[in-house]
Amino acid sequence: MALLKSFIKQGSLSQDHMLEFQATVPTVAGDFQDALADHSLSIDVLIKQFGHLRPGTYDVNQTAYWEKPDFYFNRQLSHLTKQTDCDGFVFTKHEMEGFQAFLDALPTEIEVDELIRYLSQAIQAREKTKFEFSRNLSAALDFLIQYGTEVLGLTREEVGYLTFDDIRALRTSQLDEKLIPKFVKLRKTASVEQHLAKLPGFICCEDDFFGYEQEKSHANFITRLSVVAELVFIKANQNEPIDGKIVAIPNADPGFDWLFSHNIAGLITQYGGANSHMAIRCAELSIPAAIGIGDKIYDNLQEGRVILDCHKGRFEYV
Repeated sequence: MALLKSFIKQGSLSQDHMLEFQATVPTVAGDFQDALADHSLSIDVLIKQFGHLRPGTYDVNQTAYWEKPDFYFNRQLSHLTKQTDCDGFVFTKHEMEGFQAFLDALPTEIEVDELIRYLSQAIQAREKTKFEFSRNLSAALDFLIQYGTEVLGLTREEVGYLTFDDIRALRTSQLDEKLIPKFVKLRKTASVEQHLAKLPGFICCEDDFFGYEQEKSHANFITRLSVVAELVFIKANQNEPIDGKIVAIPNADPGFDWLFSHNIAGLITQYGGANSHMAIRCAELSIPAAIGIGDKIYDNLQEGRVILDCHKGRFEYV
């Protein structure tokens, strides 16, 4: 993505054509859409492939897809169709010449076709790696939840206050299980106090812990589309319909792939960059999005009817 953006900056590639190229790169988001559209696949098969995903990858309080298959694997939507291949995309002669000039300046013997293949495969591999990483992480969370609720007698929320060191000490008999409720209570109190403090997105010196100026972030607008729709916030264990709405979520997390099984009109995230998970997803599926609008703007968002104009780089209430 950094290379593609540098090509845009030097005039070798247009923003629109970069977005078209991104839409041709198949990732696990497309695989998820295809699997939902393929009614020959059973729910059990879908769970085996995608059941480990959960909104908030590290959050034990968020249900994994396998826990709520009827919601996350919603196949009753008419818009679901298998993704089509975009083999017809080609870079222009001007763009190919720009790529070649870039390669000529390097002490390597890389062909333009190799560069283009790399650009596509790198995007795919990055998304696939995160997808597989979250599989192991989700399994670990499942085991922790089971151990905490069935053995320690905690609620799922209370399990979230345990640390890795706690679990290790319990398993090696260095910590008495009877002390765990006390640990949880102390951690819960400390967490409430810690959340009273707000830190900057980037800490560059010790003084930032005591005070900082909250700067306005520059959102990354994906696609060149414009849409007018109701803005809604995704809540924990979402059950309300979101079809036809612009969805707001805090981060560009792989566990939010379930959003794409609903016919959402657009997406806004608090955090995330041009190469974040959701930016890649929205580019692939041609969904207008404002990725990484920052704390200041996100905190002032309210549900209501908004226009998300990615071509002009703006969103506002109407």
